[in-house]
Amino acid sequence: MGIRRLLVWSLSLLACLLMGNVLLASWQQPQVQSQLELRQSELSLQVLQLQDQWASADTDRQNTLAAAESSFRQRVEQLQDNSATELLVQSDRLSQALVELGLLEAVGGKPQAAIATWQNAIATALPDSANQQAAAILIGLWQDPPRLLPDAEPQLRSQLRGWFQTQALEQLYSLQQRSEALASLAQRQNRAAWQALIALLLLNGLPLIGSLLGLVLLGYLGWRRWRKQPFPPLQGWTVPWDSTVVAWVMLPGFILIGQIGLNQLLLPALLAAVGFDSSQLGVSGQAFSILVRYGLMAILVLGLLVWTIQRYRPLPPDWFVLRWRSRWALWGIGGYWVALPIVIGTSLLNQLIWQGRGGSNPLLELVLDTGSRSALFWFWVTAAIAAPLFEEVLFRGFLMASLTRWLPVRGAIALSGLLFALAHLSLSEVLPLFALGCLLGDVYARSRNLLAPMLLHGLWNSGTLISLLLLSQP
Repeated sequence: MGIRRLLVWSLSLLACLLMGNVLLASWQQPQVQSQLELRQSELSLQVLQLQDQWASADTDRQNTLAAAESSFRQRVEQLQDNSATELLVQSDRLSQALVELGLLEAVGGKPQAAIATWQNAIATALPDSANQQAAAILIGLWQDPPRLLPDAEPQLRSQLRGWFQTQALEQLYSLQQRSEALASLAQRQNRAAWQALIALLLLNGLPLIGSLLGLVLLGYLGWRRWRKQPFPPLQGWTVPWDSTVVAWVMLPGFILIGQIGLNQLLLPALLAAVGFDSSQLGVSGQAFSILVRYGLMAILVLGLLVWTIQRYRPLPPDWFVLRWRSRWALWGIGGYWVALPIVIGTSLLNQLIWQGRGGSNPLLELVLDTGSRSALFWFWVTAAIAAPLFEEVLFRGFLMASLTRWLPVRGAIALSGLLFALAHLSLSEVLPLFALGCLLGDVYARSRNLLAPMLLHGLWNSGTLISLLLLSQP
């Protein structure tokens, strides 16, 4: 084995060890899925206002409250199960979850349980924190006799959101006997309830419709296969390079140089040298900085790829094809419909396996917590444009096509899909991203056009961001 080959495989082993260490560390991190479920529970709670107007049965209201209380109790238990270090970091989230759980108990007719929960929130929160103050105000509102603390209204408005804010303000205004404020609050509740109903219909209706279309399309493709009608075959690529080139680009190149060298070492060092503190950026600035960092990594890794395969030019004609005059849009849209039932079903199975652990893409949490339109635009550019362009060229255009030199096409699709999933560095995302990666690979192998998986990838990430946007509304 030559020195160059030995160096490449040694660095590849190091990259695998580092990636494995990050993946194992993600086991202790909570998934963003639990927060998504809580936000959906909040929307269901806001719709309760309409149920009251439509004279809905009291049991429906109690069932909705009970389901929401169960979700929030599970969230509290997940946060309490973390290590002491993580609790220190997440004490704000834990105390906020306790504040909201207490409100569910109070509205559900259990004021003593609610007061005990709020006392726990005070003990959990950092001293003089907003959650501690909100819990103290809520205890005063629901204790017997009630006690109104100064600045209660602005504190509740600033600390609580959505249904929780309106329930606390309704209790405050009732105790203060402010009929006009109660009437104004009722109007605001009604508007919020309609908005929540529309959001729930979009969140659940669009994926359902898309999944049904996907199942119909899968049935049609199966029928064509059964009838042995023509369908684009799975054919490999003519690969002019050896395994060392593939390993060099994907492991030392993408992992060590791109993700670790640039993003974790070089850029932080340069920013520190010029005295720039990125933590002082607003949410829009942080979103734009994520796009810049991702773009720089993509340029660096793709530049390394071009430089590495330069000596193999001219490449065979089916490499890195971007052909606009073809049916790539049909492949991309059809692939998106097929992906919906498969990836959603895989995600449901995934939840049973990981039970709320395994980490998530930090970008999802940032999108969920932001209300800035400019920030959401930059997140969309990163996830729906930059990521599909870079990742499809790297994982499908280069890696999957290269693997067909040693594996059958289906094996190359599966292995590249697995590496695509692992590269996102969250254990809980491996299974659904593996399913998505395999679909992206199949679409590319049959269309022979990178525009098709790029479109599918962009549609998938756009759908995810739209769901997060609907859930992020107060």
